[in-house]
Amino acid sequence: MVAINIEADGDVQILQNNYIQSFYADAGLNSLADSASTSALTYSPPSGSSTAKVLVILGSITTASLGTLTLTDGTDSYYINAPSGTGSRRVEFDNIPNALLASFSVTNGLGVALASSGNSLTIIPL
Repeated sequence: MVAINIEADGDVQILQNNYIQSFYADAGLNSLADSASTSALTYSPPSGSSTAKVLVILGSITTASLGTLTLTDGTDSYYINAPSGTGSRRVEFDNIPNALLASFSVTNGLGVALASSGNSLTIIPL
């Protein structure tokens, strides 16, 4: 597993450019319970790309302790440590192998259910 620390981001913006390959408005993240995972998501990368950035926007939540958000294909996992506090979060997984993203899920390990709205996931080929 690879750990990437992030900070809360109160100025959350949806990324818009010509490089977005896949955008999931909800991705099963809305109201995702603590310790639960989304249904499988799939990604078909453009030719010439071997890795991607995964940008996750989380609606406003309050966490009391350090938690994690995890991408997994059932074999390999990448996780982000998220600080405690209140607010929206913008988290980025960099250089995730496209093989993992062929069919993957997101697991909520933040200690609370995610917001009922305002969550999204964007995959950008690198």
